[in-house]
Amino acid sequence: ATLKVNNRVEMTAEKNRRHALHSTRTSPAEILAVTDDVIDHLEQAIVHLRRQAKTLIEADAELRRRFEILISIHGIGEKSAIAILGELAVLGPDLDARQWVALAGLAPRIAQSGRAPIKHRGVGKAGNKYLKKNLFMPALVAWRDVPIWQQLGERLLARGLKPIQVVVAVMRKLLHLIHALFRDD
Repeated sequence: ATLKVNNRVEMTAEKNRRHALHSTRTSPAEILAVTDDVIDHLEQAIVHLRRQAKTLIEADAELRRRFEILISIHGIGEKSAIAILGELAVLGPDLDARQWVALAGLAPRIAQSGRAPIKHRGVGKAGNKYLKKNLFMPALVAWRDVPIWQQLGERLLARGLKPIQVVVAVMRKLLHLIHALFRDD
């Protein structure tokens, strides 16, 4: 999973480099060609790693069952399911949903000092950034398309939360749902 993420980061860097080279008039064509070759190589490496991940998932009954559960959830596609499964598969079976949420860094942070009023500080940067990143788009899609998540979003927006906070709340609820589906089939 880390190799895959590094390839994506390198590919983004190369695409940014290519864009910068295209926007300057002094860049030789050879540099652009090399940059395009590097991007093509990284894209092929990501496709290869995705195929390897799918092969590993198909070879293991438990991973295959969990993968099928993940892709059955509206908003989670094959790419997201592979990434989410890669992060969740290493968690112990004795952890409950709240512990999953805490490990993902999606539990609300609360700041309190003495008798000062409690301040809710959002979720912060702690936790598993790969799990958070790969839950973001599925949560956005679920909030847009699934009536129960739409109702949750409307309630939270009515309470004064910002749209990004609603997406984080849906990410947290999705993680609870995934935990329950894994636990109970």
